[in-house]
Amino acid sequence: MSASSKSAVEAVVQPPPVEKPPFAVFFQFEDIMVNGRKAAFEALKKVFSKAKKEVTPVLFARYCQTLTPAAYLPQLAEALHTASSEKMLDDFNDSFAAALAAAPTDSGFVKLLEAAHAKHFAVVAFTGLPETLAASIGSRLGLDELGVKIVPFQNGDKVFPGPTTLLKMARTVELRPRCCLVVTAAMGVCKAALSADMQCVVVPDEFTDHQDFSGSNMLLEGLSELAPDKLFSAVFPAQSK
Repeated sequence: MSASSKSAVEAVVQPPPVEKPPFAVFFQFEDIMVNGRKAAFEALKKVFSKAKKEVTPVLFARYCQTLTPAAYLPQLAEALHTASSEKMLDDFNDSFAAALAAAPTDSGFVKLLEAAHAKHFAVVAFTGLPETLAASIGSRLGLDELGVKIVPFQNGDKVFPGPTTLLKMARTVELRPRCCLVVTAAMGVCKAALSADMQCVVVPDEFTDHQDFSGSNMLLEGLSELAPDKLFSAVFPAQSK
């Protein structure tokens, strides 16, 4: 084969360049797709009941909404005048995983992810769970088919997730912060998104509906309240069609 013929063949078989996603959707894995806070609350009640201690909604709201389980379990245990241990964390992770696996998914959020996937948006879920555990649960929830990338929390933020975590995710998908939408049910995540100069849509749950979400793009009672295309068009005007 001549050099010119070989070059022609190589030009034909070369894959097309990979296009950068136009926008991104970020969400906390153990938050909005399933009611992760309720699952965590039930798992904590189960774990601490073995020590004959009661986890109340007030204690849960005070200690368990902005940190990873590994960080908040010792504080919660101290507040309940009992000792924490690695076994307690393992027991929590097991109970939490079982609760998440059994929890129904939010159909409105699933439709949002499907629409984002169809538009070739980058979709990233950040998590405070162990990576293998999150990947296993994500697979059962069908996140693989929706092109969702699961990113475990590493470090860099005082609380999880903070602006540093979100900005790292934006750099990972090579997008400016304003091209990234954070969907959450929690005030801490909302404030982190706003501090990172990102868009934010909030859907509070029973543990967070009293919180301050000022500054968010939208505050919805449920994601079924607004069609995904209308939501994207409102958040990314004239660019997400």
